Amino acid sequence: MLRAVFLAVPLLTLVVTGGVALDGGSRAASEEPTPAPSLSPAPSPEQSPAPAPTADYELPLPSESPGPTPAPHAGPLKAGDWVQVTGAETCLNVRTQPGVASPYPDVDPSASILNCLPDGFVGRISTEAWMKESMPVQADGHWWWSLVGQGWVAEDWLAFHHEGDAPYPQRPELAGLGLIAYIGPDGNIWVMNADGGGQRLLHPRSGEENFGEIAWSPDGTGLLITVSRPAADPVAASLMRLVNTTGVTQAEYPGLTAASWSPDGTRLGGLAVTAFAEFTGYYAAPTVIDLATGARTSIGPGGLYSEGPAWSPDGSELAFICRSSQFQQQMPDGTVSDVRLDCGGDGLRIVSADGTRWRVALALGGDSAWSFFSPSWSPDGRTIALSGNSADVCVGKALLSVATGTITACFEYPAAGGVGGGCGGPVDPAADWIPDSGTLVYHWTMGAGRNGVYIVSVTTEAEAFIAMSQAMFISLTADGRHLGFGSGGYIWVADIDGSGLAMLAAGNMPAWQPLP
Repeated sequence: MLRAVFLAVPLLTLVVTGGVALDGGSRAASEEPTPAPSLSPAPSPEQSPAPAPTADYELPLPSESPGPTPAPHAGPLKAGDWVQVTGAETCLNVRTQPGVASPYPDVDPSASILNCLPDGFVGRISTEAWMKESMPVQADGHWWWSLVGQGWVAEDWLAFHHEGDAPYPQRPELAGLGLIAYIGPDGNIWVMNADGGGQRLLHPRSGEENFGEIAWSPDGTGLLITVSRPAADPVAASLMRLVNTTGVTQAEYPGLTAASWSPDGTRLGGLAVTAFAEFTGYYAAPTVIDLATGARTSIGPGGLYSEGPAWSPDGSELAFICRSSQFQQQMPDGTVSDVRLDCGGDGLRIVSADGTRWRVALALGGDSAWSFFSPSWSPDGRTIALSGNSADVCVGKALLSVATGTITACFEYPAAGGVGGGCGGPVDPAADWIPDSGTLVYHWTMGAGRNGVYIVSVTTEAEAFIAMSQAMFISLTADGRHLGFGSGGYIWVADIDGSGLAMLAAGNMPAWQPLP
């Protein structure tokens, strides 16, 4: 997964209706609802300056009904206003594009619905320049606005709430819970207090390099940054960088990517890159680096990997998916040679941190080779959560017993919609666990009807849910009581029960600092 009173509703079952039947509760879309009265604007609270978000994509085309050109928009709303869902008898559908029609009507008539927001929900109209100049959009007899982190909603069921920027709503009680590091709209590393205050530039990019995921050291004294650079040499193009809390570089590891900290903070486990992949991932070998000596230990065969290894909670083992692969390589004499990378047993491999012992905990081969990915250990070390894409076993978060190698449970994703769904990469990364090993946190993005952050008890299956159409890069506090995530070009925080949702600042890929 993972936000003006941007209210999250824990344990709420959202009612979703399909097609053109609903855009404001049970009322039909053809009816003319009575616009809700506007409230008086509230003064904007003072806040730390933050870089403005940017976007590099195009406005989706509206699904317009044939007919005469509509009259110019004369409503009171504008980009940047916080608005409240008002008058929806059940909930207000959020759409992938302006209009009620599905982008794929022959395949899935309801594929345009991302979420259904309850009456009273408060969100912010986008201020992105590419949308600001075009909103509102007239389609299917309604004016449409795009809400940050949500999608397109019909104006008929929106009322002005207040003006102002993030952070909102205020969460002053989070101020002492460590820093949140994140990538700002300028592509640099920023940090802020956990309540959104004190925003400052920590570490700027150099030249043409780009920053990927960031992670705090277990003791909260340093940051691990994934760096990529344009280069013909795959080793030169990949880099892991360590910086301290003042942004000063402490060490760099060329040719290493997708790395993570060992639980004690003394080692890194990542991928030693050997070649560029044709589509996604890396031709690489799983590797452990000792930070004190710089010594590198290979812990797995070279192959095509889509993600780095995951540490066990005691730091003695790592888990990763190994798949045999074959590709063609041009030789110095101009001939082309077939190269096969053989795992010697495809599947989820558990390896000792020194590379001397390994076993295949879950065998995957043939058509099932890409059915599971993104392993994540439970804090007690007994279970590994996997992202599953197997119609026969699990399309969702699967729980694997480390002792027996069997799938013990599956928490299914909502049905995929016409605009994507979990398919690997940043939209469906490894799940997070809170410290009691009994609660799993993950997100589902751009599916159909119920997208956002899921907080699920693995024993009772009780669920809390935060509706966001594109929540990703979830980060938990060390005690598991709060979480942060990116969505719609902003950083959000919430409590672990789904309540207290707040928009903090423009940015993405948040990482919450562990407290000493």
